[in-house]
Amino acid sequence: MPPLTDPTEVRGGDFSMDAYTVRPRQTRDGYNLESERLSHGRLWYRNQSDAIGFAKWNSRVNGGRIEVLDEKNEIIQTEEFAAGNFAY
Repeated sequence: MPPLTDPTEVRGGDFSMDAYTVRPRQTRDGYNLESERLSHGRLWYRNQSDAIGFAKWNSRVNGGRIEVLDEKNEIIQTEEFAAGNFAY
């Protein structure tokens, strides 16, 4: 078997950015961070900035997109960051 030279072939193809959603909790006592990347489905944070910070830290290898929603599920803020961007 010939050696693979493209590192994306070794890991199974295209890399995609991680997607996160930050939304207020229904009880209005914090924020939920939701993503398919989270092993437990969603995480709860007291502050919106803490949820965004964790999403950035957790996706520093693949890069990511974070959508912040309001109570009406409308996007009020979007952040995208590239892979390898460790300055957050």
